[in-house]
Amino acid sequence: MKKGLASIKDVELGIQHIIADIISKDRDVLDLLHKLKEDANIWLTTSKSRPAKEAKTDNKKDVKKGRDGRKDNKDKAFVESKFETYFNFSVPIKSVKPYQVLAVNRGESLKVLSVKINIPDLVLHDLVKFCGRHWLCRGLSYSLRRRIIDQSIGDSYTRLIQPLLVRQVRSELTRKAEHAAVEVFATNLKTLLLTPPLRGNTVLGIDPGFRNGCKLGITSHTGSLLATDVIYPPFGRQINPDSDSSACKLKELLVKYNCKLIALGNGTACRETEAYLSDLIKNGWFYPLDVQFTIVSEQGASIYSCSPVAQKEFPDTDPNVISAVSLARRLQDPLGELVKVEPKHLGVGMYQHDVPEKELSCALDEVVVECVSFVGVDVNIASHCLLRRVAGLNSSRAEKIIEWRSNNGPFINRQQLKQVKGIGPKTFEQCAGFIRIIPETAQKKNTNSAENSSQRKKQKLSIDDTENPLDRTWIHPESYSVALRFIAKCGAKVEDLGKPDFVSKISITVTTAGLKELAEEFDVPEAQMKLITEGLKVTPEHDLRSEFQKPLFRRSISSLEDIHAGAVLTGRVRNVTHFGAFVDIGVGIDGLIPQSRLRNTRLRLGDRIEVKVFSLDIIRRRISLGLLRAL
Repeated sequence: MKKGLASIKDVELGIQHIIADIISKDRDVLDLLHKLKEDANIWLTTSKSRPAKEAKTDNKKDVKKGRDGRKDNKDKAFVESKFETYFNFSVPIKSVKPYQVLAVNRGESLKVLSVKINIPDLVLHDLVKFCGRHWLCRGLSYSLRRRIIDQSIGDSYTRLIQPLLVRQVRSELTRKAEHAAVEVFATNLKTLLLTPPLRGNTVLGIDPGFRNGCKLGITSHTGSLLATDVIYPPFGRQINPDSDSSACKLKELLVKYNCKLIALGNGTACRETEAYLSDLIKNGWFYPLDVQFTIVSEQGASIYSCSPVAQKEFPDTDPNVISAVSLARRLQDPLGELVKVEPKHLGVGMYQHDVPEKELSCALDEVVVECVSFVGVDVNIASHCLLRRVAGLNSSRAEKIIEWRSNNGPFINRQQLKQVKGIGPKTFEQCAGFIRIIPETAQKKNTNSAENSSQRKKQKLSIDDTENPLDRTWIHPESYSVALRFIAKCGAKVEDLGKPDFVSKISITVTTAGLKELAEEFDVPEAQMKLITEGLKVTPEHDLRSEFQKPLFRRSISSLEDIHAGAVLTGRVRNVTHFGAFVDIGVGIDGLIPQSRLRNTRLRLGDRIEVKVFSLDIIRRRISLGLLRAL
């Protein structure tokens, strides 16, 4: 006889394990478990994990440990304080929030939390009844058979089925939470990318710092780099601006380039630099300029400044200074600058490091393409990073467009895109509606005009290179014939596109005839007719992003110590998650409005709101707010 089966008890145990395995894999049992799992009142319970037993060490190691012991204990206490809410936490899995699941998962991975899934006894009771009907009702009935099957059901549940249910519940909760986190990130990213641009303004970007100083980068109204510098403000010291070299350098730059706007990065030394600028503005140091500043997120700026893209754009510039230039451009054209950074580095998500990277990247890339396509791009000045995000284009095609632009000068019309290698009829159909031809940049002189002229003569151009005013709109070339017929019906000329009289004629015709009737007259869907009429009513300088919230500018700040519970303040929403919204109220740290105090209001990034301070924890630097109203 084999070892392990020397007694009847061992034989019965072996039979029990075989039957338990059969039960756990039976299709009918699995279907029952799925139904029970959906109906049962299963709870998620967490508690503070017990510290692991320390191994015995010799005295020398204990002495060595003592030197760093206090620091380690302080770091551990700091980490644990973040999960205090979950030290005695219990909630039905049907009511648990996505952010709670992600927080519990992170606490468990850091060995701070102990997590349990409590499955009610009703599941075992129903399983026993099912197995009795399924197996015991068949064949001979005798005590030994009943006993072994009853033991097998209990063993199968304890050893195989219950752990399976726990794994499935945890997996489903995590999957749903991760999906929700990706949705939050995508929604916030879309709002961030569609932040209105501040066109026509010269901007000074400041990347604050202590030891390495505050890096300065000033850009023209077109985003071109004008000057860079580094200053070392005397933080915490009262110095007359006249004897402060940093203040003098700032004033000299701002006055020289008539710059009234400052984009201040929100990284290290932001609070101190903010106070420094506020004092200078308050004392009238920049007079006669009315200087204002706004806080700009630094997320991803340092990564971009060290990237090949930045080095190619600024070949002889210090990467530290490039980040300041990027901050200024983020204010002038957020979309054009932020597309240079991988979306996951922009920091507008919830537990983004706990989400599968591939799923997050795919979702965020789709959002970027959607935003770029929504706004449209000027093909004659768009960067490679921007062009490759246009629907239908990729990195290779974007390079070919820039190469064609470099060799032949600016694109005069959309049809010339067909001359670019790699852009066939299908690609043109996908991207043409998102490409804009702006007259100001299309007529820009090319420095190599003689060389380009000879190259143009050698080419056999089969496409007309005359300007088409419709190319500056979002109307697709396939709809041009309908658009021209409609313009003729309005008694207008396409050459007058964007002029007040032209827009007036279009609006009157749409109001008088009606959109539905016009669609029937021109034999196109009503949605397409609406797109055409709306495109013809837009003025050339109109930007779709202008309908969204603009940045909040300041001339002074408050201190964390200056506010108190009950204070009513205004601020700007900086991040939106499932557990609440983070709001910049101008005190150096963002306050949190919990979901319970949002008053069923759906906030978005950039919204300007009025809030009330509910509680203030200066030591932990936490501000709890309540929403009063949206402004």
